[in-house]
Amino acid sequence: MCRAATVMLYRGHGNALRTWASRVAKRRGRKRAMVALARRKAVMLHRMWDDDTSFGMKAATA
Repeated sequence: MCRAATVMLYRGHGNALRTWASRVAKRRGRKRAMVALARRKAVMLHRMWDDDTSFGMKAATA
């Protein structure tokens, strides 16, 4: 999860999660932002498994 978060933070396309992580990085530092993004992605993945739903960016931002 941390590797995926790092790639998303440094090389990913602009989206709501990356914007959120960038704001966290400005306040708390890049390493903490990477861990926070990894945790947020893990929570989303767990919820998807629990609800048996598929991911949609529009649904995630709403």
